[in-house]
Amino acid sequence: MGKIGQAVFDGSERLLTWNAEFERQVSEFTKVALDGCHLEAMLDDWVACRRIPEARGCETIWRERVLRSSIPSNGSFCFHLEDDRFEVQISKLMGGATSLLVTEYADFQNEPSSPVQNDTYFETLFERAPVPIFEEDWSGVKALIDELPPGTTKNVRAYLLENSGLLERMAAEVHLKNANRTGVDTYDGGSKAALIESFDGIQDYLGTEGMQDIFLTMIEGFLAGEKIVTHEGGDVTREGRQIHVKTTSTILPANTPPWGRVLQVLEDITTMKEVEQKLNRAQKMEALGQLTGGIAHDFNNLLAVILGNAELLESVGGSDAEFASEIVRTVKRGADLTHRLLAFSRQQPLKPKPIEICELVAGMLSVLRRTLGETIEIETKTLDGPLVAKADSGQLENAILNLAINARAAMPDGGKLVIACRSAVVEDNDAIDGLDIAAGKYVLLEVSDQGTGMPDEVKERAFEPFFTTKDTGEGSGLGLSMVFGFAQQSGGTATLRSEIGKGTTVSLFLPFTDLKGESPPPPLADEVPRGNGETILVVEDDSEVQKLAETMLRNLGYKVVCASDATAGLQTLETQADIRLVLTDVVLPGGTSGPKMAKKLRSTRPKLKFVYMSGYPQRSAKGNETLAAETVLLNKPFRVAQLAKAVSDALVT
Repeated sequence: MGKIGQAVFDGSERLLTWNAEFERQVSEFTKVALDGCHLEAMLDDWVACRRIPEARGCETIWRERVLRSSIPSNGSFCFHLEDDRFEVQISKLMGGATSLLVTEYADFQNEPSSPVQNDTYFETLFERAPVPIFEEDWSGVKALIDELPPGTTKNVRAYLLENSGLLERMAAEVHLKNANRTGVDTYDGGSKAALIESFDGIQDYLGTEGMQDIFLTMIEGFLAGEKIVTHEGGDVTREGRQIHVKTTSTILPANTPPWGRVLQVLEDITTMKEVEQKLNRAQKMEALGQLTGGIAHDFNNLLAVILGNAELLESVGGSDAEFASEIVRTVKRGADLTHRLLAFSRQQPLKPKPIEICELVAGMLSVLRRTLGETIEIETKTLDGPLVAKADSGQLENAILNLAINARAAMPDGGKLVIACRSAVVEDNDAIDGLDIAAGKYVLLEVSDQGTGMPDEVKERAFEPFFTTKDTGEGSGLGLSMVFGFAQQSGGTATLRSEIGKGTTVSLFLPFTDLKGESPPPPLADEVPRGNGETILVVEDDSEVQKLAETMLRNLGYKVVCASDATAGLQTLETQADIRLVLTDVVLPGGTSGPKMAKKLRSTRPKLKFVYMSGYPQRSAKGNETLAAETVLLNKPFRVAQLAKAVSDALVT
């Protein structure tokens, strides 16, 4: 009978265990001690004794090809010993171990014994292996392939795809002969006998994602003479559970009949694939954020010019005032759109302050009830307290309102909206729904409805900008994306759970703070403050926005000088000591931002005031995503009243 020797080396390539056949075979052509022997030392000895025909005369090159190239990159390598009397197959196993099979061809015509049945020790090793291992009989598949018309095997994939009935017959000829304990557990077999009995070919799984391609890949590989075929794809357990596996399939040497024994070593990579999908989703969201942020920045400059000139035209009065008012209303809608884009891309200007979340929710109840109508019951739950988070109160209110409106749309016949607040602790290396989040304490705000729920394909894209299931004209698709961007920019994250027929829950994780929550600011006065001839420097690279700001400020009673970049602005400040305030864009050409320019002037002009304006505030001082709470910032496009108040407030502080 053909004889197979087996040895296993550990992760450091030291000989860990071997069977009696391997010890007998190796003793014929080497004197190296087996116990603890290093794989490289064993091969070096075989090369030195000239036992490897293909290495004679090129020992150094051959050794480098095997140890440093073939095994690490391909996972397996085959060569012969003693003028082809022995075939040696070296393979990398899961977990970094290395397997070495030595097949003796002296009795090639006889059926070899299974490598897992050579002796009791290796049968135990097979059973206790931490990865699923299966032994299958593919001889029926090979018999059907041998009956194919001449020349068909050159493109067997195309032929079998055209003859699906034959492909199914081949799949039915795959028979499971043995499985280890891990394999049984992975496929929910209960017992080995039950799993083997339930395995009646793979024809029923050809429709599973990737299974048909895997089967064809194995057939192609075996026909091409490959002894090892590696592939990955979806699979289904005995209980119908979907898993994703990476499989290394090997035709064991000296099979009688041909393809009579195929050994499959599986790695369950379901979790890894899920993580990959979440990473890809996060990367896609990041790319979308960069794109939308850039669009919003450019669009805000255009809106600023349109809005400012429309207000100036409106203030003149006359027959065109009505049209100017309509332009102002339309620009405000456009500004709201870009604001939502900036929220998603995490580039909106935030002024985070300590907020008592439960108080904020309680203060919104009357607005929510008027907005949602009588058919929606609102319930609030506070599981811990007090719950103070660091966030922008205005943006948080917008987020809650958006979630409430979405919930109303999901409950057209009415229902209950639940807003719950509690504390949550994230440990090191935790990932919330696959999204990285810093370890620490958070305030968890959950908004739940009893609506229709979302199918999986909708849940996957729910936070994407412009994605909506509503009819044309009924929604922009920016509500949830704005909530997601706001939560992430605040130092937390947002997640979504939904089940068809049971409803949806959106969870906001916001950073917890021990500071006392602040009361909401008083409402703005209606009166527009005016200047008393103070001199203001406007630093803006967009000439149209610069001209608009200059006109607005002059109409408000200020003197104005202009500069197109930080360098020109600094030069102007050196020659004009009467400048009281600088109105500057955050992002300026030439490598110096508005905040950086202000930093340079703190020592020489400590009383100089600054007001920032930007449609793209991500690139603020030191690259921070948020500006200091005391910073005066105008978000483009801005109205005359907003500019007047910002300048007036800055001058009096």
